Amino acid sequence: MFDVAIIGAGPAGMIAAITASNKGKSVALIDRNPQLGRKLLATGNGRCNITNMNIGIDHYHGFDLAFIENILNRFDQYATLKFFQDLGLIFKEEDNGRIFPRTNQASSVVEILKQRLIKNKVKILLDSLVVNIEKNAAWNITFNDGKSIKARKLILAT
Repeated sequence: MFDVAIIGAGPAGMIAAITASNKGKSVALIDRNPQLGRKLLATGNGRCNITNMNIGIDHYHGFDLAFIENILNRFDQYATLKFFQDLGLIFKEEDNGRIFPRTNQASSVVEILKQRLIKNKVKILLDSLVVNIEKNAAWNITFNDGKSIKARKLILAT
């Protein structure tokens, strides 16, 4: 049984897995795709625009700005940069405050996340399509091949 299972191995899922495993939790990271961070590789024209130094509530539009403000107060651009700096990623700032990896390659971001997942012994389950989730004493997650895992906590990052 895992302490935490995370469905979705994009940026949010990988960061959640790293955060939980940094706290000593056993983590399973699940994705139906054959590789980690597949969509991340296309962001910023393949360069991965990690964050922007000009982030603020005034740049968001919608019905619940308090929700966005709460998120920004908990994990703003400075926390984002610190997270990636702690992993060893080097950045550069471009026009309008856009932050990219110095390599200009989104693959650098995926690779540095992957290396930390491996270092932290996160169980990575790729090509794993979830077909059923049940909550009893623990979360039971069943895959299309009939196999299943159990976890005390579940994060959906799809």
